[in-house]
Amino acid sequence: MTSRNRILSATVLLAITSGLVYWIVKPKSSPPGAGQTQDASAAPANPAHELAALEESLRQSPNHVPILLRLAEMKHQAGKTAEAITHLQAAVKAEPANVDARLELGRLLFEEKDVDGALQVTDAILKSDPNNVDALYNIGAIYGNLGKEEMAREYWSRAIAAAPDSESGRKAKAGMEQLRGPTTPQVSLPASLPAGHPPTK
Repeated sequence: MTSRNRILSATVLLAITSGLVYWIVKPKSSPPGAGQTQDASAAPANPAHELAALEESLRQSPNHVPILLRLAEMKHQAGKTAEAITHLQAAVKAEPANVDARLELGRLLFEEKDVDGALQVTDAILKSDPNNVDALYNIGAIYGNLGKEEMAREYWSRAIAAAPDSESGRKAKAGMEQLRGPTTPQVSLPASLPAGHPPTK
């Protein structure tokens, strides 16, 4: 899967600092589960069966990145973020240049309050692709959520310059407007989640 083929969506509310809330982007599409196709007319898979099939496939092919990514997605959906991170770390180790794996790993590390790890894994994308708009936006969002406005502006400015009409470019523009605003916008969490708990996708 190439960076150009990824469809991104804002999915996880990260943190609230000084009332500002920024969303981080991640790949929306994910590889099909073991033995599945992406036929939209097919009945939804049984998650327990899919998980068992994926884990068996991973035992046979421990470094198979699509399996690792799908397992990470399923573990995160089940609230097992630490296990999801382990799978993503394995995917990044197997394919260090895999942008999707790095974006998702950075997102989950930040969700687990590992700020240094999130910045490091996301910044690695920029070492080989300094204009990767998704990595630039995500780093800006991390800094924005930490209240480090100058750093957020720096990365969001770069994201806007790199791809102003992309989803991440537009989100960077919106983030810059929030930083410039005379008042701090308040964004409430969904009522179904306890305060301070980031919603899943």
